[in-house]
Amino acid sequence: SRLLEAYPVVGPAFFIALYGVAVLTALPTIPFNLAAGFLWGPISGGVLSALGTTLGSVGAFLMTRSFFGRPLAGRFDNKLIAEIQDEFRTKGWKIVAFMRLNPVFPTGPLNYILGLTSIGTLTYIWVTFAFLLPSSILVAYIGHSVGSFAVTGDVASALKMLLTVSAAGTLLVGLVYGARFLKRVRRKN
Repeated sequence: SRLLEAYPVVGPAFFIALYGVAVLTALPTIPFNLAAGFLWGPISGGVLSALGTTLGSVGAFLMTRSFFGRPLAGRFDNKLIAEIQDEFRTKGWKIVAFMRLNPVFPTGPLNYILGLTSIGTLTYIWVTFAFLLPSSILVAYIGHSVGSFAVTGDVASALKMLLTVSAAGTLLVGLVYGARFLKRVRRKN
């Protein structure tokens, strides 16, 4: 705590960079988010976590887009892939927002997958930050409340319930969206 008081700018900047590297390498980031809540409180810790996640996410997104996006786009001339890319061009922010709000989707691998889509970079950046912010604040609040990195008791039960409900909602939305998408593809053929 004294170290953070002595370095009020460098401490958070270092935390954001470290968090970004963890996201970029697809390491689990919940401990970082809990630590942010413990060290800076739920709001500031949540914002710092969301900034770190966004930094790492954008790095992974741009790496994928630079190294694989263009070469892969030229190799696949498929109607289904063209339809998916069109969906990301027109509704990309909604798709990314849904994935960011839902803890079932792992942030690390998702960043690389989204780098292969046609969503715009600026859209990706603002949607990632804005829609990761609520869950980052929630986890930082838990870190602040628990006061340690070990999640036990009622908090663990609540997190399991949240993940279960989230998984069920994701499955339901995925099935409905998938059915609509396949129906549209069949009509075009």
